[in-house]
Amino acid sequence: MPLRTLRELKARTVSLRGPLTRTGVFVLAWAFLPWWLFVPVALYLYFVPAPQMAAAAWLFAALMVLCLAQPPGWLFAGIFAALFFYLLAIKDLYIIDRRSAYGMLSLALVFLLFRAFYLAMDGHSGILVPLYAFLLAALFAGIVSGATSALPIEPQPHPLVRRAATLGAFLLTFQLAVVGMLLPLNFLFQSLVVFLFAALILEFFPAHLAGTLSRTKALATVSILFVLLSAVLGSARWGL
Repeated sequence: MPLRTLRELKARTVSLRGPLTRTGVFVLAWAFLPWWLFVPVALYLYFVPAPQMAAAAWLFAALMVLCLAQPPGWLFAGIFAALFFYLLAIKDLYIIDRRSAYGMLSLALVFLLFRAFYLAMDGHSGILVPLYAFLLAALFAGIVSGATSALPIEPQPHPLVRRAATLGAFLLTFQLAVVGMLLPLNFLFQSLVVFLFAALILEFFPAHLAGTLSRTKALATVSILFVLLSAVLGSARWGL
């Protein structure tokens, strides 16, 4: 192996040592510290040094909500470690294609948010449902806003246009979350069904603002959604 290649590999390994260390501390703090100590530790690990990609803060907020809602366990320790490390790689600009990375991490976090919502709301009714749905929709709208503000285009969409898209994402997601509660399915299938529609919003809104949403792409995306939705609904046990 050429000496130059070895030097580049060593430099990359050293540069990733910081995010790996912070990820380890993050997971240990989540697993062993009370929430009121975990939160300031997590804030320090994320915001020091200052993020170079401000839009990723919404992804961090979603991850924090998931960490506070999920009891410690080995499975989610691994999941949260992977998500936090990937988030650090995005916000510190280790990943070149940050637009795609933001989208992939957004999808993972959004699915886990819907899973946590329907698991918590299983068997509940009353004021808790719209309240939690409001918080969920607000987080999702923030993620959509982050995706639109991180668009690699010039000029950037007008702030009013971006706010309108964010508000639209909030309203649609709030309604989807509440309607999903009416489906006679268990929490996992409720999460999958609503997640597929949320993924469509997350794909279409930023692409439309960027001017990259062609008719062909829209038809292909909707077709894939229809196939996945049919598979989910076909394999679900309906509690009618």
